[in-house]
Amino acid sequence: VDGASDPLRAVSAGLLNVIFVLVDDWGSYDAGWREEELGRPSALQTPHLNQLAADGLRLQNYYVQPICSPTRSALLSARYQIHTGLQDGIIQAHARVCLPSAFGTISDAFQALGYSTHMVGKWHLGIYKDECLPWHRGFDSFYGFLTGSEHHYTKVQRIARGSGNRSQLFPDFRTHNGPLLSACLPPTPSQPPPCPLPPGGPPSVPPAAPPEERPCTMPASEGDPQCYSTHMFTAEAVRIISDHHVGRRRATAGAPSTTAPPGRPLFLYLALQAVHEPIEVPARYEQIYSASIADRTRRVYAGMVSTVDECLANLTAALGAASAADSTITVVSSDNGGWNGYGGHPNGSSTSLPRRLTSLWGVSPLQPHSTQPAVSRPSAPRLKLSDFPSRNHAPQPRETKT
Repeated sequence: VDGASDPLRAVSAGLLNVIFVLVDDWGSYDAGWREEELGRPSALQTPHLNQLAADGLRLQNYYVQPICSPTRSALLSARYQIHTGLQDGIIQAHARVCLPSAFGTISDAFQALGYSTHMVGKWHLGIYKDECLPWHRGFDSFYGFLTGSEHHYTKVQRIARGSGNRSQLFPDFRTHNGPLLSACLPPTPSQPPPCPLPPGGPPSVPPAAPPEERPCTMPASEGDPQCYSTHMFTAEAVRIISDHHVGRRRATAGAPSTTAPPGRPLFLYLALQAVHEPIEVPARYEQIYSASIADRTRRVYAGMVSTVDECLANLTAALGAASAADSTITVVSSDNGGWNGYGGHPNGSSTSLPRRLTSLWGVSPLQPHSTQPAVSRPSAPRLKLSDFPSRNHAPQPRETKT
């Protein structure tokens, strides 16, 4: 079946691969082609995203939630988060809550269709018991971190465990087989440095004290570029694509496959850490914008967006090298929207479009939380997305028979 000329037939035959790339805290207009829609020159250099937008399908009426866990629960379970109990905020590392096991996931569905399923990046759907973890939620493999926020180079969490003088910061970096040993990780847990939060603070986490009372001793943001999370997650995703299709080619040729079951298509969920705070990027990406963006936070953020663009370029190249581009649907989405305090522009800064909110309630249906369009390859079938009701337009309760 030719996935490019007859994508619906290819889907029904189970032959198309699916790659879903979720970008964290990416502003709705923080891409070159989106800036141009505002009628101004693009400051952000995103040539590959621009090309995907030009060649693919742009889902302009595409809604996400304003914070991490609700969006991820809705994406993976195909249920509005109020039905899974995850509507009230993000899941903290200590919380005894997760996406309930009663709800199947998109990866379960792909597994049932015979897909090989893999996840790379950020989970953030609860960790307090084994059945919450991604390798028990339909993924054959996992590589990344399980909680919500950590340093891009050292993988050290942003929220400490313990209390008082015993409070410590630990790295969060592992696979489905256990924690990873890496030269990128600090040798011992570190004491949490008290640092001021950006204007407004993170969603659902009020500052413990005014910024002037909390001196910042955060380590320097520049680390080993080889340890940068976007680079590491991209490399793992490229490896999965390459190994999977090497295995399929060997199986087609009659040779034993050691990398992928014969004939199985691929589902890859790549949940990038970028462009979530802390605002960190290798220096060469920041330097791209040294002459065009004066504000350093915005400049580093723009560099992070450029690493995302580079990631997409590398994924596309890997699909091409595997002769899998015409049999793969690639979808790119933001999980929330831009965060002004950390360099993001949720709505193009000067427009009347809605800003990112930190509450799930009281939003007009004419003002969605974020509308970063998804981008897919030309071979993708057109999808119809349901409109999610706001609190002001809640569905009427169903009658039940007793």
